[in-house]
Amino acid sequence: MIQINDVSAAYRREKALELQVRDRKLVEQKLSQERALFISGPTVVLTWTMQPEWKVDYISPNILQQIGYKDSCFLDQEIYFPGLAHPDDIDHLLEIIEVNSGSNNSFFEQEFRLENSQGEYRWIYNFTTIHRDKNGQITKYLGYLLDITERKQFQEKIERHAFFDELTGLPNRRLFLDRLKRELVRARRRSYMGDLFFIDLDRFKQINDILGHDTGDLLLQHVAILLLGCLRQEDTAARIGGDEFVVILSDIGKELEPATQNALRVAEKIRNSLGEKHYLNGKEINSTPSIGIVTFSSQDNVSADDLLRFADTAMYRAKNDGRNQIRFFSPEMQNRVDEQVHLEKLLRKALEKKEFSLNFQPIFDDKNEIISAEALLRWEHPKKGNISPAEFIPVAEETGMILPLGEWVLREACKTLKNWETGGPENGGFFLPRIAINVSPKQFRQSSFVSQVKKTLEEFQLDPCRLEIELTEGVVIADVDDTIRKMHALKSLGISISIDDFGTGYSSLAYLIKLPIDVLKIDQSFVRDITCDKNNSVIVKTIISMAQHLKMNVIAEGVETEAQLKHLAIQGCRIFQGYLFSKPLVSEEFAEFYSEHKEYPKRSRSNF
Repeated sequence: MIQINDVSAAYRREKALELQVRDRKLVEQKLSQERALFISGPTVVLTWTMQPEWKVDYISPNILQQIGYKDSCFLDQEIYFPGLAHPDDIDHLLEIIEVNSGSNNSFFEQEFRLENSQGEYRWIYNFTTIHRDKNGQITKYLGYLLDITERKQFQEKIERHAFFDELTGLPNRRLFLDRLKRELVRARRRSYMGDLFFIDLDRFKQINDILGHDTGDLLLQHVAILLLGCLRQEDTAARIGGDEFVVILSDIGKELEPATQNALRVAEKIRNSLGEKHYLNGKEINSTPSIGIVTFSSQDNVSADDLLRFADTAMYRAKNDGRNQIRFFSPEMQNRVDEQVHLEKLLRKALEKKEFSLNFQPIFDDKNEIISAEALLRWEHPKKGNISPAEFIPVAEETGMILPLGEWVLREACKTLKNWETGGPENGGFFLPRIAINVSPKQFRQSSFVSQVKKTLEEFQLDPCRLEIELTEGVVIADVDDTIRKMHALKSLGISISIDDFGTGYSSLAYLIKLPIDVLKIDQSFVRDITCDKNNSVIVKTIISMAQHLKMNVIAEGVETEAQLKHLAIQGCRIFQGYLFSKPLVSEEFAEFYSEHKEYPKRSRSNF
């Protein structure tokens, strides 16, 4: 007789078994769905063995979507899988497999390029697990392949922006410095010499201003191509800003003399190539490079930044020596740079401590009357004494300190002119018709320059016709349109304009006719030898004749002898300045000189 309890127990076992089967089927169904999703997704599953030959045992069908080949092509060995790898990647791909297989690693990762059925290479990421038996022998490899081409392209784009110049495609400053650091390490390890070139295009700003930035950009791109054409594959050319290029010459010798000769030969090749006429955008462009070179060796303990600074210093020497030159760096150059840096610091303090002053050199007409004076900047340092304007003005220009300095000169000259006038005759006061001040290129190019001059004249209640602005020819030529606008604005106020050191710059008749110039000042280099050098005499005579036809006044600078004065007067010059009449004087001395000259005009000249 069957017990109720036994039936109940059997029923529960049967029910439990039914539930287990159902759950198992649900799990299998879920796994099948997930497997189907995995196989149809972007990741390709691959198993293979290496012995006796690379043999694919399984590859998921979605390989068709990834590279355009059916799985059967690999299973039937119609296609050798490693044969699809890029020639530059195959050795590294096999090396990673070999190294990890022999070192008991359980997995490895790699990135390589595979050729698809269209003949295009796609970037693949591969994660592979290594399966081994109990004896450690490899039984199979299980790999997961993912197409990462889009990610790679995005990375390359980011890296290109980070490390390459967008305009020329050359390495930028960041990548260049990294390569230079690596090159220095390599030079020390392998005991060879190399060179760093710093190349700057001469007068590139003028090309930009005159022909436009589009043409300037075309020139920079053309220069980049020409540079690469002058170098070996192992060398580096980079653009580090504006019109500045650098070149690293790698392993050019082990001894200084042959290395120097090799560098010079490459530099000459670059100079000749970049110095040829360029035809861009339908325009003929003449451009030349200034090249600074510094040599480095395994013995040098210098940083990449120091080398770049040295090459830059040599490049500036090339520019100062007339442009389109090649100069090698020397320690003496750096000493000069260090002196300039020190001078810059002194200059900043001098502005704060008011160490500057003005001297005034009188200007005479042919009746021996003082008709004007030129204000000349002087710097008396408490320890170094008198520092020449030829020494500190270029530094002030380069650093931008010329702007506050130039503004101070303008105000101080106007203030002095007013003080002379308001002192009254009883206190040694007098009326000087006009005062001339030198204006630097940067000061003149300021958009606020004309309003600044106007404001200063109003502050000291001076008639604008009593002020004369002296400009050099270089300032005038640099940006003719801007020059014309500013000159007409100054002229409309009543201010006179003179060209200083005439004959030493461009001396273009075109700008003389276009611009509202009142005075030409003949440079003292022509006056100095006027009595013994026929060429100088002819130049001076030509300038005077030309000025007369254009209804301009002429001032002869640097008149030091009676013979010079007589020669100039015969040629038609009527206004003079120089030590024959007076040296530059401080304000109080000038007032005394003016007063004495009024009383004893002939004696005054012989006394100075």
